Amino acid sequence: MKRLWFAGLVALLMASGAISAQAQTPRWVVTQRWRGFGSQQTEMFWVNAAEWRVRYRPRGKGIFQIAVYDAQGALVDMATNQTQGRPLTGWYDLRGRGQRYLGITGLDTTWEVSVEQRLTVIEEWHIRQLLLQPPPQLLKVGIWTGGAGTSEFTFTVPSRSWQIRHARSGDGLLQIQIDDADGFVAFGANEVRGGEGSSWVHKPGTFTMRVNAGAVDWRIEILCEDDTGAGG
Repeated sequence: MKRLWFAGLVALLMASGAISAQAQTPRWVVTQRWRGFGSQQTEMFWVNAAEWRVRYRPRGKGIFQIAVYDAQGALVDMATNQTQGRPLTGWYDLRGRGQRYLGITGLDTTWEVSVEQRLTVIEEWHIRQLLLQPPPQLLKVGIWTGGAGTSEFTFTVPSRSWQIRHARSGDGLLQIQIDDADGFVAFGANEVRGGEGSSWVHKPGTFTMRVNAGAVDWRIEILCEDDTGAGG
């Protein structure tokens, strides 16, 4: 009887050890995914793993770049910087936890980009809880419309993160450049395909937006995150 009890205890301990080891063994998990055309900055996202990577699949024949930034807007690394020939599919390994965002540039190029994190079961649970949180409410800052020619507008955004959405009536040139109060470019787009696009910008302040359009009608909307009740 004692032998049976001892054998059962050993089996239970071995099973518990196997489960514990499995829980501590990290695996690659896709936590963010984007698809688009041209240039775009992503929303801010959390990296909860010590090891993570950016995977990309461009389709086109122009420049393709992905810059990685921290929450303060400082450049962390370049995930890819392809300036000659047709851009190639690949991935780039990174290290370090915290908030990050990507700046994607694709001239005459469509692309798919994802973030993969090497997470333990516990780390994956934590990141899933973050992803389940509702996105912040977006407040309208302004809407501008126009047609062929050049236009200039000024607007102020109180929150750190805000979004620009732009649409045009058909194929044709639409150039948008947004400079901050110091003259640095916060956002730039040079589009020729009809349709809609959007991008995030992670900097508050007063901005000047210049629009240069060909024979197309366009619409631009600026929305900012509602920081009401956020801690200082």
